[in-house]
Amino acid sequence: MSQTKRQEDKVAENASNKRKWE
Repeated sequence: MSQTKRQEDKVAENASNKRKWE
């Protein structure tokens, strides 16, 4: 469960960074 939450946070962070760079 913890791993899934961490992965979700990572995906959200990646999406946020992607938007910032665009």
